[in-house]
Amino acid sequence: MQQPGFSPEEGQKKPTMKQKVRFVMNPREKNKTQREVTEKSVGVIETLTGEVVRATYDRASLATHLETSRGEVLRIKRYVDTVLFDLLEIPDS
Repeated sequence: MQQPGFSPEEGQKKPTMKQKVRFVMNPREKNKTQREVTEKSVGVIETLTGEVVRATYDRASLATHLETSRGEVLRIKRYVDTVLFDLLEIPDS
């Protein structure tokens, strides 16, 4: 929020996920096209799969407080990897 030129989007008090992505991607020497792909991807996630992301978060949160099978942890990890792949620049492995 302290970044020069920041202003919340209409009806928002805090930065949106798209604005957070822009903040993370700007210093990474990505060109505008590369940044736009990531921003739009997050926008789609935010708009169309927000509930899935939230459910994944809730599922992972529950797994941290209960005894959880290795299979469940791996399933949660796949969801998280998918959501965060571009934002965190997770390498292919």
